[in-house]
Amino acid sequence: MIFILFIYISYFIFILWLVQGMKNIVTKQNYYNEDIFISIVIAIKNESNNLEDLLNSLNNQTLSKNKFEIIFIDNQSTDQSLEILKKYKDKIENLNYYKSGVPLLNWDKKIFSLSNGIELAKGNVILHTDGDCIPSENWVKSFYESFGNPKTGVVISRTPLKGIGFWGKILELENLYQDIFGATGISHNLFFTCNGRSLGYRKRYFDEVGGYDKIFNIIGGDDDLLIHKIINEVHCEIKYLIDPKSSVYSSTPKTFKSFFNQRIRYASKIFHLYKMHFVSKEIKIIMPFLFMVNLLSFYSLMSLSYQANLFLIIFILIKMIADYILLYFFQDILNKKVNLTYFSVLSLLHPFYIVIFPLISPFKKITWKNN
Repeated sequence: MIFILFIYISYFIFILWLVQGMKNIVTKQNYYNEDIFISIVIAIKNESNNLEDLLNSLNNQTLSKNKFEIIFIDNQSTDQSLEILKKYKDKIENLNYYKSGVPLLNWDKKIFSLSNGIELAKGNVILHTDGDCIPSENWVKSFYESFGNPKTGVVISRTPLKGIGFWGKILELENLYQDIFGATGISHNLFFTCNGRSLGYRKRYFDEVGGYDKIFNIIGGDDDLLIHKIINEVHCEIKYLIDPKSSVYSSTPKTFKSFFNQRIRYASKIFHLYKMHFVSKEIKIIMPFLFMVNLLSFYSLMSLSYQANLFLIIFILIKMIADYILLYFFQDILNKKVNLTYFSVLSLLHPFYIVIFPLISPFKKITWKNN
């Protein structure tokens, strides 16, 4: 019991340390550099249901169109995606689209598509989002201003999810927590993770580290593994934009199958972190510690299901209070109030799939867009 208490108190202190870093989080950028030109590179497959919303949002960006280009790489879509892109090509002057072609041996298809797009890019900054996303109208401008600082090599912004129904709101809150966790980590110069819905980096750094070399075969390696590689090999600064005006929105998974596949994909990357020399030692220590906290929570909740134990209840409450503190201090910045009902349910469910999915992932085939 003393060991378990030590783990939970350590977690509580760790969360307080993260919160303390909120003063370092950048809410606004004032840099401006005429030399910046952004290439937005997006890999898609069968996104005809979402593509027009994305294209309209990109067309309505506040940054002048002569300062960025939009490149879509289609990964063998079988729906109307290419027809939609063709229609919008006449409406959006800085839009281009291409077919990805046959992937190289062992390459993940999405990474191969992105690699082709980056090779075609004219910009000195690469910006990514996904086909089912809707960027805020100030999204590209906020990245443009951030890269005006010559020390900045990587920029990430918030990626809120919009959920429908009770389960959707649970996932929406979980994503908010992940965004805040990532932001506070970066405020302490610790990069945990990100996703491909909103990230940018200097193209010369991508080239300098060999692009997707060593991660080209990993589904999902196009986002956080690539960023780990860049910041730890180039040693550049990374910025997190928490301002809602720089956010990119998307929907929560609509079915359990899509949720399951998404979490299996996320969990599978954890094992790759420990194989990569470019992932920092700090991350390789912190991640098992966080897993241990969730494993102990899993054990405590399972034990409480058949026998009451005051100590186990206290342990669970310590974690819940710590997690709530992290969310609470960002409510005003994000203009997002935390619903206590959703938070309580998430606190009880979260340890289960944090523990279960990494155990399942080695035995489950990983997919992206049916690839």
